[in-house]
Amino acid sequence: MPVITNEFRDKLFAGFVGFNIELSSIESKLKLGQYRKADDQVDVYNALTNSQVLSAPSLVKYMKKPIVTGS
Repeated sequence: MPVITNEFRDKLFAGFVGFNIELSSIESKLKLGQYRKADDQVDVYNALTNSQVLSAPSLVKYMKKPIVTGS
């Protein structure tokens, strides 16, 4: 049995509006806690090292790279 009726679903779909947007630029900021206290950084590193999350080892490896800042 569906969670919602087909009629209700169709009414919801009628309210969807699609749109396109043109980007002129993208800005990002590296935030891995590198400006936090050393104890906090160690705690994050240890938690990631012991994590079962599949992406954790890649993040640990990335965190070991030196931070290069530019102006």
